[in-house]
Amino acid sequence: MELLKEKPRRQEDILQCKDMKILLIGSSGQLGTDLKEELSQYDLTCPDIDINKHNLIRNTIVASSPDVVINTAAYHNTKLTEANPKKAFETNSFAIKNLAEVCKDIGASLVHISTDCVFDGGKGNYIESDFANPISYYGLSKYLGERFIESVFENYYIVRTASLFGKAGCKAKKGLNFPLLMLKLAKKGEVKVKTDEFTSITYTKDLAKAIHQMILVGRYGIYHLVNEGRLSWWQFAQKVFELTKTKVNLKGITRDEMVVPRPADSSLRTTKITLPYWEDALTRYINENFNYKSRS
Repeated sequence: MELLKEKPRRQEDILQCKDMKILLIGSSGQLGTDLKEELSQYDLTCPDIDINKHNLIRNTIVASSPDVVINTAAYHNTKLTEANPKKAFETNSFAIKNLAEVCKDIGASLVHISTDCVFDGGKGNYIESDFANPISYYGLSKYLGERFIESVFENYYIVRTASLFGKAGCKAKKGLNFPLLMLKLAKKGEVKVKTDEFTSITYTKDLAKAIHQMILVGRYGIYHLVNEGRLSWWQFAQKVFELTKTKVNLKGITRDEMVVPRPADSSLRTTKITLPYWEDALTRYINENFNYKSRS
């Protein structure tokens, strides 16, 4: 994993010592679980709070007085966000504005997790400076959250990532992630996956390490943090079945057969911190979390 070669700013020197105070929102989620482990050496607080409760968020953060606030909480079930955009904007936009304002008031930095869905999918391999143009309520609500942060203060790290998979699974998807969903569906004998929609994928263990390094570098801004490489969802599924030696009829389908709007190619390219290649990440995930002996 390549780290930015930049000396932290003087006012951020505290970030180089183990006395750094971090408040992590969403510590029981898929990414939060790995962040909690990765950052355990610091003075880490993990409150179980709803980011939509603005006064509670403010009181909790002020009482803790952290140097860094990390927010992994979001309303990210894409089917539900399309059906309930009001809740999507409350959670992914206005709650984030409140979070940024609290951080500004107490002098804390904010790490906020965003998404590849802020792009329309017209070209793929998006870098941090590319123009955002979301095509779904989910993408739009997350992008508005980004803009709110940028309008409030400068001490932020906006992390755009995609297609997370980790040992904890996704709470919003009943403990599943894409590999786990594929293995569950494989029990029926046939799995249908899109061949013409492309993405980046991200092992949350690698992402947690990258976020840790990003904070230590102390350079604020927008980051794309995904495992290297671009792939289709069909390729993703095929590799899961290959690594787990799962016999299944994997059938390719097109985007026309799906209902929820997603970018045709939302793959991200990193220009600041480089994570391992996606096949390496997926292989490690399978080996570390399942009783499979994957192929070399």
